[in-house]
Amino acid sequence: MDFYELIRNQKTVRDTFPITNLNRLLEDYPDQHTNSFVDWSVTGIPDRVGISEAHKLINLSIKVTPRLICQRCNKYFDFPLEIESTLEVVSSLSDLEADVDTSGEISDYEHDKILASQAQDMVSFIEDEILLNIPYIPKHETCPDGMGVLSNLTESNLSSKESPFAILKKLKKN
Repeated sequence: MDFYELIRNQKTVRDTFPITNLNRLLEDYPDQHTNSFVDWSVTGIPDRVGISEAHKLINLSIKVTPRLICQRCNKYFDFPLEIESTLEVVSSLSDLEADVDTSGEISDYEHDKILASQAQDMVSFIEDEILLNIPYIPKHETCPDGMGVLSNLTESNLSSKESPFAILKKLKKN
């Protein structure tokens, strides 16, 4: 896909493909549902008036429900993701790194930047966005049947145990 043409013509492109097309997701996460799909759209945003240098922007929208493993109870669960992001399309590495200061920090900028070619691989691009939005430690909001590893620890159980420092204090007196 040519993002520059999309921006120039202010077009929107929509498509759907099976989640099983995302090879890196399949490698690093549990088996995905074969009937699960990735719905996406990308829209070219016209240059904004009043900015000294015209920014080429796209709006990316992705809806997908990958299957993950809860890190509390070790059970599978579906994690619905709705990703909306506005990205600035740049054509050179120097433009991409223009906001990086000498310490390597990225200055606070309104939009993330992407280095795009005229033949952008959308499946790979969308997979990158999905992987960036999956939580590092995925877990249920509430584990089913209270099966979480820490679910049996209540505040009273935690406070009733003697502090390790209190035990050390007793040993020191002896």
